[in-house]
Amino acid sequence: MENSGNAASALPVRLFRALPQDRLVSNLPDRSLENQRNRCSNAIVACPAHRAAGSLTSLPYVNSVREDPNREGLLYAGTNHGVYVTFDDGGWWQELNPGLPDMPVTDVIPEHDELAMASHGRGFWVLDNVGPLREYQPGMLDRDLAIFEPAPAYRSANGAVLTWWLGDFMAAEGEARDRWSGPELPVEAGWNRLRWDLRTDPAATFPGMILWGVRTMSPTVPPGMYRARLDLGVVSTSVELEVRRNPWITDVTDEDLVAQHDFGMEIRARVNEANRAVIEIRRVKAVLAERLEAVDDERLSAAADRLRTALDEIEGEIYQVRNRSNQDPLNFPIKVNNRLANLLSMSERGDGRPTSGMYEVFGIMVGTLEGLLAELEGV
Repeated sequence: MENSGNAASALPVRLFRALPQDRLVSNLPDRSLENQRNRCSNAIVACPAHRAAGSLTSLPYVNSVREDPNREGLLYAGTNHGVYVTFDDGGWWQELNPGLPDMPVTDVIPEHDELAMASHGRGFWVLDNVGPLREYQPGMLDRDLAIFEPAPAYRSANGAVLTWWLGDFMAAEGEARDRWSGPELPVEAGWNRLRWDLRTDPAATFPGMILWGVRTMSPTVPPGMYRARLDLGVVSTSVELEVRRNPWITDVTDEDLVAQHDFGMEIRARVNEANRAVIEIRRVKAVLAERLEAVDDERLSAAADRLRTALDEIEGEIYQVRNRSNQDPLNFPIKVNNRLANLLSMSERGDGRPTSGMYEVFGIMVGTLEGLLAELEGV
């Protein structure tokens, strides 16, 4: 189940009154039981015999209650009609069923930044990104803009998730003005969520570009603390984000990962140079063709043909212009921009310091590219 940032979309919570003392709870962790032991008069679950003094309003059997390990008083209840949540040890409750069918939930387990749910006959479900639930405080959603602390992100995993709340006024008046280069930033009223793949800005691309063996156009950032800033013009906010190394890879140091990132940034810069050269060549040829259509001069046409031929030769050495489909690189040799981009992808396969051979190959390709760029300057 995808959370899509809507786990707390009904907040502030709806109030619930205690039910008569005739409901049972089949699964209750010791800590929650201890917290409720002296509150049998108004808690959802309480007594040592697991007979609740009061349960969730208008709900049948409560199957399981778990306390969040990161926030005291935050409880999750699996019932015969989905999952419920309370922020005050069972005083007030609300549904927590974003995209969840109406079904019996037999157990719930909060773990890390997720809430795992076991159903009766309909499989296992996982609600991700529960960090905003842990941070929620009364009145928080009355703000124009509120950003929530993201969970630590791990390299070689699924990236970092940023979540923010946007008031109705800001959704109408605000405009994203940050340097994000990925998909369009969501700026709708209510909950918004964005996943960052931990990569830097990619190299420039151009229409119809087909490369062989290229998985990425930018390197992954090394472990460390980063700051994400959301700027909507009239208001802005920021939050710290921690990127951690893969805990299963123990034979690589942070210095190795910094070297990997720095090398990737060097390659990305050269790929960017190569691709922008192709973009500029095509711009010049388009302008040239447009101008020639407006005049009838043989001498000018001959000069334009010579210029176009020179530009075509340089472009063809930077990029394989005969590529029309993803299978074409099997028939036509790749050129310098593809070779560089492929080297970047190779250096990003796994976590570790680049090999000496990678640096050597990079130096050769940089020399080739600089020669072509010098030719382009002389045209």
